Amino acid sequence: MKKKVLFIGSSYLVTQNIQKALSKSYDVMMVQLGITVFDKIKNSFKPDAVLLYLEPNVRQFSKIFFDYICSEELSEACVVVIASDQEWEDFSSGYEDLERTVKIYYRPISTDRICHIIDKESKRFSVLIADDDVNFLVSIKEFLKDYYKVYAVNNGRNAIDFVSKIYPDAIVVDINMGGALSGIDVVAEIRRNENLKSLPVYFLTGKQDKNTVLKCMNYHPVGYLIKPISQPDLLKELSKSLAHFDENDNLKPNLEMKPFSFDSLNMGLMENTLEEEE
Repeated sequence: MKKKVLFIGSSYLVTQNIQKALSKSYDVMMVQLGITVFDKIKNSFKPDAVLLYLEPNVRQFSKIFFDYICSEELSEACVVVIASDQEWEDFSSGYEDLERTVKIYYRPISTDRICHIIDKESKRFSVLIADDDVNFLVSIKEFLKDYYKVYAVNNGRNAIDFVSKIYPDAIVVDINMGGALSGIDVVAEIRRNENLKSLPVYFLTGKQDKNTVLKCMNYHPVGYLIKPISQPDLLKELSKSLAHFDENDNLKPNLEMKPFSFDSLNMGLMENTLEEEE
């Protein structure tokens, strides 16, 4: 079942592209900010997330908005506001004590980024799959879409460009992609970004030779997955990593988790590979 998003905007021309993009993954109700809008929807639509796209000259609706987001009906919903700095300052004046209940993101901001924010704040994690095998990409994306927001790219350069713009919550990257950049090159570039040093990375490969394994270990992956890998096994590994979010929504190392312990999944064990080749 799709999660529900209440999208509150003022201008149809400004918000229609955002609504269209969100509708691909969510059950979206689009309403205009007004005096009676929340009374009308209280009993008919209980959202998992509320997105307010704030525009100028709506200060008169501040009270009804904050009353609504503090209501019992929204006790478990995340609330996201897209605004300019000045718009939010004007709109929230007098309600500073309630700002902690709202996640603020400032314009300019892309439609894709807004969708990712809703995914993150509503705890619908995102995963990037980078592999030059188109058939694999199509099948794994179809399987994982019921569990995560799944993105797919078929070369290293696209993977780096994507991650630098839309920070996913995990990445699965094939080591031997065609093109100028290997999967190891991709992860090396990603790790140079301070914001992505703790991004969970899974290397995907048919190789188990010692040199390849050692190169991968330099970049602290949480998994080294041996092809062919079953879809349920990949889901299980992703679920383990994405379960370790801290209260600030930042991934932190799980010191008790042993990255390469894949014996029970029959996917190959990095530690065993190293021992066998010594």
